[in-house]
Amino acid sequence: MKIAISILVLLIAGCTAPPVRSRVEPVALPDGTQGFAVHCHRGIARCMNAAAEVCAGPYHVLDSEGRTSGTVAVPMANGVIAVNASRHTLIVECAH
Repeated sequence: MKIAISILVLLIAGCTAPPVRSRVEPVALPDGTQGFAVHCHRGIARCMNAAAEVCAGPYHVLDSEGRTSGTVAVPMANGVIAVNASRHTLIVECAH
């Protein structure tokens, strides 16, 4: 029971931690123009916001990938809470 409480405390602390920043890196697109690879954790919305920020507005998604990198199951008195860790990558082209 102490382990379950410890895990729950860590999960709650993770929810109140500073937001994880998205990582953006320039990439060459097949037609020779510049695009961006946007990598983020904890949901695709972070990637979308980072893409809009790097493009200073509209963008086109050329490719996307998302995967769950693990699940933590926390036993509770009346069930189990499962928390998924996810990673997403978008390849975007700014629409200017």
